[in-house]
Amino acid sequence: RPYSGHVPDWNAAPAGVGGGRCKVEPQALAWVGFQNNADGSRVFVQLEKNACGYVYRPDDLHIVIDLPAVVVANPNLKHDILTGAFPTAVEFVRTEEVPGRGTRIVVGLKDRRSYLSAQLGRYVFVDVAR
Repeated sequence: RPYSGHVPDWNAAPAGVGGGRCKVEPQALAWVGFQNNADGSRVFVQLEKNACGYVYRPDDLHIVIDLPAVVVANPNLKHDILTGAFPTAVEFVRTEEVPGRGTRIVVGLKDRRSYLSAQLGRYVFVDVAR
């Protein structure tokens, strides 16, 4: 069966989006998703407005996306995405609210893998190598 879940609109960069620093503004988290393909895995985060976050690796088995001033209005977005049964390096994706700071997305890995991250319009992408 073809996948009928949420797929980001890759070409939906709003007008005026360019390089430089992003603007932190209060907004809600709209979606957290996971996609697995032959090249690796993609974790994506969709926000209401332009994405502004920080992606970093605190240790070998975690990648963190910090989203300042972002709230989780939909409690369903707080459920872990458990991906360990798939042929992927990603074990789980967890959404946490950090009181007074915003929202944190934690990507748990099975082992150390390289990754790339990008922000485009309302999305933050993290691609993890297979």
